[in-house]
Amino acid sequence: MTKTFLYPTGGAGFFLENLLVGSESGWSPKCDPEPRRGNEWGVLKVSAVTWGFFNPEENKRLPLSLEARPECEVKPGDFMLSRANTAELVARSVIAPTNCPEQLLMSDKIVRLVFLDERLKPWVNLVNNSELSRSYYKARATGTSDSMRNVSRQVIHELPIPLPSLQVQERVLKALGRMMTFCDELERQLVSRMRLSSQLSIAAVSSLTGITIEQEEDPMKAPQTELIAPLRLGTAPDIKAQAPLATILARHNGEMSAKDLWQRFAGEIDAFYAQLKTEVAHGWILEPAPAEMREKRTDAVSA
Repeated sequence: MTKTFLYPTGGAGFFLENLLVGSESGWSPKCDPEPRRGNEWGVLKVSAVTWGFFNPEENKRLPLSLEARPECEVKPGDFMLSRANTAELVARSVIAPTNCPEQLLMSDKIVRLVFLDERLKPWVNLVNNSELSRSYYKARATGTSDSMRNVSRQVIHELPIPLPSLQVQERVLKALGRMMTFCDELERQLVSRMRLSSQLSIAAVSSLTGITIEQEEDPMKAPQTELIAPLRLGTAPDIKAQAPLATILARHNGEMSAKDLWQRFAGEIDAFYAQLKTEVAHGWILEPAPAEMREKRTDAVSA
């Protein structure tokens, strides 16, 4: 017999089962380890409903020797959660999208909830995946291994659900949707700026050292200029002093560009700068003057 549900006029609390017609679980036959192909049937893995979105690619192929069970097939709009997972992820829920692929079956570790009112699904999904619900499930999960904990259908049905009116639910969900869109845009901008910063750094180092650094993406073109940072010999170091840079300068009339000195030092760039700082501190090399930028000669650019 179909139940009816009366919405509260103000905020109220319910158990999840008060909002349901019932729940259903799937089927877990012995499947092939690889995902289905083409029009084959597949059985969803728990990971298909674990990470906050429905991932139909997480499935195992149903052997051709077995007949599919259509009653276990996932349909658009299905509210699903896993009854077995880690303590932190058990009973995480998703709602299948309208473009949900056909011929995918729920496993017996996936539970489908059937609601009295379809409009409740987005709100319950939000509450079910909240930190409060995570604590609820974690405290009631059974199993000796942290990597695989279980919750019963009774535990799922007894989840407390705060239930404001539909109008309030809609306002909250819309506000959260705007915030998530804003956060996604900030994340996109951050990734773009980090990539640009990396490309600029690589271009600058390549320009200074004359060494091409391989990049996964198309490298950014360095400006057609070069950085001139002359280094000059200060007080000649004692023969026993650990001053390889000053020694090289002394052999080249006491002055070289930073690029040429680093190449003759034949060490990593970090080690070069550390050694340069030490020798400047001892006065063996004069404090470098501010670097200057100058246009490269045409022949140098083409080369």
